[in-house]
Amino acid sequence: MNLARFFLSNRHFVWALLIGVAFAGVRAYRAIPMQLFPETAPPLVNVITSYPGASARDVDENLSQKLETEFASLEGVRKVRSTSQDNLSRISVEFNYDRQSELAALDVQNAIVRIRNRLPAGITEPQVLRFSTADRPVLTLGIVSKDPTRTRKFATDHIVPRLTRVSGVAAVELFGGHVPAVVIRLNREDLRRYGLSFAQVAGLIREGNVSRSAGTLYSERTTGTYRMEMRLGSIDELRDLPIPLPGGAHLRFADIATVEQASLRPDALYDVNGKNAIALQIMKTTQGNTVRVVRAVQAELERIRKANPELEFVVGEESASFTEASIGNLFSNILSALLFAGVLIFLFLGRWKIAAVAIVSMPLSYALTFALMKAFAVEFNMVTLTAVILAVGMVVDATVVMLENIIRLRDEQGMEPVQAALEGASSVMLPVLAGAATTLMVLVPMLFLAGFIGKTFSPLALTLVFAFSSSVVVAVVFVPLLTVYTHRTSFLDKPALWIIRPFLWFMEVFRRATLGVLKRAMDWRWITIAMMLILFVFSVRGLRGQGMEMMPRMDGGSFFITLKTPSGTSLEETMRRVREIEELLLREPAVIRV
Repeated sequence: MNLARFFLSNRHFVWALLIGVAFAGVRAYRAIPMQLFPETAPPLVNVITSYPGASARDVDENLSQKLETEFASLEGVRKVRSTSQDNLSRISVEFNYDRQSELAALDVQNAIVRIRNRLPAGITEPQVLRFSTADRPVLTLGIVSKDPTRTRKFATDHIVPRLTRVSGVAAVELFGGHVPAVVIRLNREDLRRYGLSFAQVAGLIREGNVSRSAGTLYSERTTGTYRMEMRLGSIDELRDLPIPLPGGAHLRFADIATVEQASLRPDALYDVNGKNAIALQIMKTTQGNTVRVVRAVQAELERIRKANPELEFVVGEESASFTEASIGNLFSNILSALLFAGVLIFLFLGRWKIAAVAIVSMPLSYALTFALMKAFAVEFNMVTLTAVILAVGMVVDATVVMLENIIRLRDEQGMEPVQAALEGASSVMLPVLAGAATTLMVLVPMLFLAGFIGKTFSPLALTLVFAFSSSVVVAVVFVPLLTVYTHRTSFLDKPALWIIRPFLWFMEVFRRATLGVLKRAMDWRWITIAMMLILFVFSVRGLRGQGMEMMPRMDGGSFFITLKTPSGTSLEETMRRVREIEELLLREPAVIRV
């Protein structure tokens, strides 16, 4: 039993399969993540180390260079870059594309452990961070209020946890504003009078806030583990903390210091449209849909705003609108292409029912394509949707071949619908499969490209493979059965003949003109060959003059300005200069947001 006979003999199975493909395609379309571009960045590991009190030169000589030397010896390292500044070292380790980012981060962590005893004693524990495009914030917004200190605490305790629970959100980072803290101002004259040092006072505060193991108590019947807990519960308790003096006397902590609830000096500031704000940066998960994550976060923020009307949320930057517009335009192009392809098929075939079979086969092919994309974790982006557009004219090829052969046998040889479907499908089955196989063989090598090229074009090739394979499955499985239901003449067929008559007349004129040109080309062969060679040479020269780029340049409607101030400039002075630039930009009518 051949394939055509099997599917025509099991109509209910084929109809159930058709419904299942349509349902799976819709579900996959709604669930596939949507990004603007594919993930093309090489495995990159960042190491951030704080070195309090060290100058930029000391950080470079004593910390950054030692780490760089160790990282450069790791397997698969392509490039190591470092930035040393006062109190801080940043090192970026770039690996080859074939290195997994998780293993790369583990290698860097092990390298730090190997040389940890040779690094300065005053550094904090180095932070090892893996980087990908998913780590870039999809939404940055500012919280504007009259009380930055209270708002910062409210954001930390309530807003960040609520946004973190939103589906698709990986992390929420908070910076700017005033961090609530207990501020202690020591009186230098009092310290000198009582013979106390800063280190002694700091040690006493630490001893007043301890939580550590006190050991284990063993008895004949029981064993108990104990901890020592001693914490200061309020500012008044801190003020009353006893300070022992060298002579054996004691005094209160309030006698040598001023203790108050205040805020720390900010180490970062954030402005939106000239307003000082507390910044929130939203990062999505790797598989998260950019548009859905941003919209879900914005909906949650609206609920928070209604419950707290004193807070103003101002969007600084978001990726959803541009991504939605770009991807939406591509989807519109796909729908337009499907519509035009359907109209052309109708104009050529001339009968509504037969044209409907070809038209229905296109969304079915795409439904199966989307299901395969979801199964193999292929996302929607500019590259994969370009492949979907390229496949519009090709996914219907196998269907048209199958459909035309079946209809020809039924109309010209008078076969019954089932017999015509069986004979027509069986006779062109091998050519359809062979044609699809030759196309797929061209795409298969692209699936194994490495490096940046592979990251960019492998998804394109894989999407095309899915589309071509799906079109063949639809042509072989569904089209023969659907043609069985088109044997009766429709009352719409006569109006259809009047509709397509101008098109058929035009195609006949075009056919005759083409034959005339072809006849003259055959008569003047050498002239034709010479003209083609000249056209080829000029085309190559013109192509060289156009230039080349890996990816097209896109204008997202935004730009960034980087401002560097002299070393040692205070944060307040830097912010003053930044606000001068903000004011200049906000005067421009075309500027929406700064």
